[in-house]
Amino acid sequence: MKLLETLKKLGITSDDSGFSFLNSTLRPSLKLWNWFVDWDGVFLTAAKQRRNLDLWNSILGTEDFESDCLDLMERHPEIAKSIPSLLVREGKSPSKFSLVEDIADLTVPDLQFDFSVNAVSPEQRLSAVQFMVGTGLSKLFTAGNIGNLNDYLVGVEAGLNSNARKNRSGTSMETVVDAFLKALISKNPKLKYINQATGAEIKRLWGIDIGSLGNGRRFDFAISDGKKLVLMEVNLYNSSGSKLDSIARSYPELEVLVKNAGYSFVWVTDGPGWKQSLSSLNSAFGSMDYLWNLEILYSGALEELFT
Repeated sequence: MKLLETLKKLGITSDDSGFSFLNSTLRPSLKLWNWFVDWDGVFLTAAKQRRNLDLWNSILGTEDFESDCLDLMERHPEIAKSIPSLLVREGKSPSKFSLVEDIADLTVPDLQFDFSVNAVSPEQRLSAVQFMVGTGLSKLFTAGNIGNLNDYLVGVEAGLNSNARKNRSGTSMETVVDAFLKALISKNPKLKYINQATGAEIKRLWGIDIGSLGNGRRFDFAISDGKKLVLMEVNLYNSSGSKLDSIARSYPELEVLVKNAGYSFVWVTDGPGWKQSLSSLNSAFGSMDYLWNLEILYSGALEELFT
């Protein structure tokens, strides 16, 4: 750890006192308003399907689902693409599915369903109907409990979105640091920053060539006054695990590469997940120049790097 004057004002006089400060000021959480549900994302996803769902709405309450569904897809084959959006699903909106056909005999090939293309053939339409009946999706159309599929999809998306809170913790950290950098630059107009910075963007804005460091890598932030360059990675961990031990080893290695190229590297990390991996974090803290949490970042340590 490099002992900056800023850190001395916090009572940090050595690696031991520095890590003690960092450990004692790890945040127990970092929840922004959108931690519960990212409603903008929910409504945007639902809006993309609105036209198709309006067409599906036309057969709500049908007494002959299979016939009406086949007829509707024959007239509008493109609506088959929207079928997966009506189901709670894994990953990022997959459009192809492989399902067991015979649970008593797994040597029977799985059934394959592809909703990435329009259902232009009778076989594709029959396959879509089989999928909707098999998954129970057809019950949305026949049970008489749904009045509008657009409203239903908003509910589905809100449920999926609320389950994505773990991913939003990392995004929250970037949002908080981004807000910090905006405030910093408003007071120091000579400084500029880039988020999700690539080597090409750094060279375009400041004329600084980071060479092989920029090959396929994006740094969470790059900050410069046109002369000095600081590359920054930020993250927050709410839960512990072996992944944190690996991360604590990887960032010191990245710092070596950045320093050898002639620049500074700052790792800002936080969260209660580190409480179970303190030895790994302490090892990284002792070997790196600038390993901070949010409390240290707010102390003015970053500004000192440009004085």
